[in-house]
Amino acid sequence: MVNADTIKVRLLQSSDLPALERLYQDDQLVEQAGLVLDANPEFKRMVFASWVDHQFLWGIFSHQLLIGTINLFPQEQGVEIGYLLRPAYQHQGIMTKAVGQVLKKTTVRPIFAKVRVENTASKRVLQKNEFKLEATEQGWFRFLKN
Repeated sequence: MVNADTIKVRLLQSSDLPALERLYQDDQLVEQAGLVLDANPEFKRMVFASWVDHQFLWGIFSHQLLIGTINLFPQEQGVEIGYLLRPAYQHQGIMTKAVGQVLKKTTVRPIFAKVRVENTASKRVLQKNEFKLEATEQGWFRFLKN
């Protein structure tokens, strides 16, 4: 068990790409996060490098180990937030704390999030960070933070 207060959140750098690739090898974790990634490893590397270069990706670290990510992808109006966390670190308040840290470090608003209706833990992360439920659409909740 990790104390949520000991985690560090920072923008990922190109030196983090190998750790990012290892984290995203967990297909179930990636699917739970709602991401669809190409199976081609070279293409994935290019995508990850682009995310890092454009500063879309924040890393969540516990003792220098990359345990999760928070993505902020530009949309027409604002950004969409998405996140994933290794299963061993879930349900400990880590993601709630990490999302809060990223929100303090970014001024872009509004921020949108889409969460599967059955994903109550993710819904709580957003609510604890003052996102408001905006809509329900085909099995998904849509949250908004201005």
